[in-house]
Amino acid sequence: MVELPPVIGRYDRTRVVILVTGRTAVCRVGGVPAVARHVAAARRLGLDPIVLFPARMKALGAEIAGEIGDDVACIPATEYSAADTSDSDLVLVIAGDWYLAPGAIVAFNERTHGPAVARFTDRGRVVAPMARIERSALKKLIPKLAGNPSSELINAAAAPDAVVFPLGVAERHRLSDNVAVARCEQKLFASSDDLVDPWHYRLIQKWIAIPLTRLLARTPVMPVHVSVAKIATGLVAAAVIAQESYAGAVTGSLLFFASRILDMIAGDLARSSLREGSRGERFDVAGDISVQIAVVWGIAVHVGADAASLWLAGIATVGILVSAWVAYLKVFRGLWEAEARGERPTVA
Repeated sequence: MVELPPVIGRYDRTRVVILVTGRTAVCRVGGVPAVARHVAAARRLGLDPIVLFPARMKALGAEIAGEIGDDVACIPATEYSAADTSDSDLVLVIAGDWYLAPGAIVAFNERTHGPAVARFTDRGRVVAPMARIERSALKKLIPKLAGNPSSELINAAAAPDAVVFPLGVAERHRLSDNVAVARCEQKLFASSDDLVDPWHYRLIQKWIAIPLTRLLARTPVMPVHVSVAKIATGLVAAAVIAQESYAGAVTGSLLFFASRILDMIAGDLARSSLREGSRGERFDVAGDISVQIAVVWGIAVHVGADAASLWLAGIATVGILVSAWVAYLKVFRGLWEAEARGERPTVA
């Protein structure tokens, strides 16, 4: 899955406007409303999102406001001029009834400057679910918001000389009905399949982890719940492996395998539900380290707990701790410090 960098775009204060034309904007993709995904991506960019909905759809506006929280403006489109106090003449506009991969929004913001549009043909019509347009052009399309698809309005508002940004099929999907949402979820979870991972890992993720994640995304289960189950299963596996019997070793190995599958599910669920954050990552990493060390010592006890096996277990423990420290220095410290500065916000 293409993940958002820890620090993005704090220098660029372009306003991000999310246009809502109907209830498809609150369709849940991976357990999260589509409009909330756009808000999260905008905040990760370091930008200030604002959601505009047709003035006559007050109930929908209230529902969206409840989903995205009080710190993001969600107002009738007719009130936009008074609410937008940004200095920039350009506005990044996103169609609320489309799924756009966060990585695509990041790439659009980084690779284009000035007027730009993500334009393509969908179902025989030219659409643009994302564009950077003049504020004056945005104000002109607002009166048409209630009766026209937002992606077509954005396309019409884009400047004729705007740079066209290529948007891959896997990075976008129109949310028109339940079938479209299901197909969109397939794209969302398929994006977590990294080709650099071993083939057997990708196979397990495709046929076991992702289907289970899709089911859990529709329930109140949170990533931390799966992480707790993963850690508990791993520690039980270590205790079972420590038994002298052959059956104990096999059973413990299967439990450890189940723990690794739960680890995949926890990660996929955190990304798809936009619940990534330093607190959850710290707990997850600490749990993984504990399980790995416990399994190493379980194996040492299983083979007899003689001096050689205990010595090797000690060396392996040091190696695990050193590896964790390097991962902290190279990866996690930057992410967690960015979140502490408010540049990698956690979206619940």
